[in-house]
Amino acid sequence: MTIDVPLTTPNTPVSDAARLMTAAGRDSLVVFDLGKAVGIVTERDFITKVVAEGRDPFRVHVRDIVSAPLISISPERSAAEAAALMLEKKIRQLPVMKDDRLIGMITMEDFARHVSKKGVRDQILESMGRDAELTLPVTA
Repeated sequence: MTIDVPLTTPNTPVSDAARLMTAAGRDSLVVFDLGKAVGIVTERDFITKVVAEGRDPFRVHVRDIVSAPLISISPERSAAEAAALMLEKKIRQLPVMKDDRLIGMITMEDFARHVSKKGVRDQILESMGRDAELTLPVTA
């Protein structure tokens, strides 16, 4: 999970939001309005809702392209539940919220990084619901 999540407001021009996203090295911004998270805007939103439609990013505002309502998860939920929610909703970023406060962001990249650190054996055992310390049965 990433804890340094950039934020924006609905009134921000898309051009400014894109610069903020680039400066933060992220591919999404959580949109806050009056202190409450209301949605998310992503690079994909910029491409599909601004560039592909030939709209002017200096005149279009985040409120015009934001994906809302915000789909989020509680920090008490498991990584497996987060992954399942992301797959179900077809989203690549999942804000982690506690009591209307943004805690962090889980991304598909986080899962890929986690899986790449594990060996194949550990992944198989985990998918079987077994402890990685157990040995795999050997078959001939």
